[in-house]
Amino acid sequence: MVNLSVYQGKVLKILNENPDSQDLQISVNYYSNVNQTNNNLNNHYHYFLTRAKLYKSFCTPARIGDIVLINRTAQELALGTGGLDYVISNLSFPSINHFDKGHIMKLRYTPLQFGVQTIEETQEYKIKERNFNDLNGTPVAVGELHSMLMPFTVAIKKLRPQWKIAYIMTDAGALPMQFSKAVTKLKAEGLLDHTITTGNAFGGEIETVNLFSALITAYSILKVDIVVILMGPGIVGTGTKYGFSGIEQLFSLYAIDKLSGRKYLIPRVNFQDNRVRHQGLSHHTLTILSHAYNINLTFPTMGTKYEGLLLDQLTKDQEIAARHTISWINGKECHGIFKNSGLQMETMGRKINDEPKFFETIWVTAKKIVME
Repeated sequence: MVNLSVYQGKVLKILNENPDSQDLQISVNYYSNVNQTNNNLNNHYHYFLTRAKLYKSFCTPARIGDIVLINRTAQELALGTGGLDYVISNLSFPSINHFDKGHIMKLRYTPLQFGVQTIEETQEYKIKERNFNDLNGTPVAVGELHSMLMPFTVAIKKLRPQWKIAYIMTDAGALPMQFSKAVTKLKAEGLLDHTITTGNAFGGEIETVNLFSALITAYSILKVDIVVILMGPGIVGTGTKYGFSGIEQLFSLYAIDKLSGRKYLIPRVNFQDNRVRHQGLSHHTLTILSHAYNINLTFPTMGTKYEGLLLDQLTKDQEIAARHTISWINGKECHGIFKNSGLQMETMGRKINDEPKFFETIWVTAKKIVME
């Protein structure tokens, strides 16, 4: 069985619209506990207003008064990033047809499966892959949270304005790239040069089947100077060692190694998280470090107390301490740069003043990359 809540509603307002999606205000009216035998409604009448996102790839754009079918599951589970309603179908105009090249399916074997042209289907890619040897030491940064994308790209563009950046979005978080406000803003500001979606993620400038071909595309076709691999918004976690979608970082690091790229891990560092397991160096990062090899970790200088905490976490497992190297760089200069960027940067609702070491860690990792 699954946990699923679907309702029919009426569009009251179009709150926001862009070429890819609409944000709608929906009114929902329904009766519950209907007695199927005598059609007794038992006076269980419900009414509520909600906000729902409609993706134009899946639905005819809505007009005020249209009847829509919405998925409300995330709202009823009180989720964070994913706590929105989504329009499944515009029942007032249910038929929709989009025609494009390509036949590789995403969201395969579901009612919403659709075809895209992946780069691997093109003749250009086939030629490039045949002639591909390796990434030739191209730097590739791997991180866990989507909130790392904005500060990382701003840092790279500040330190190396001429560098071209490709963002590979995996399918461990949100699947549509259009859900990411960070990507929209970074591209509008000219801070992100190329986007690639891989696996079942979709909506990037280039669609790919897997991470290996995404990396080959970034290097051989887009000819970028640096790649960053992160999931879309909304990580999955269960409070267990291995039960989190960020475990994919291990696979990303493996792919970079096999293709002879220069790998970097962006550590997840928090000191204001209420969850003890994420304080200091997140237990998610520690899990990655316990299985990865030869990571050059870079942290911001932070005083004896906090540095001691991180070192205690890293040396508690002797294998972690032996496998990786640690550098410390002053990261305080990023405060003015990030604050003056004109971009709204935050992680888990916390801004740089609330969680300075999270942002400083991203800055010094970028700084380490451009120094080498």
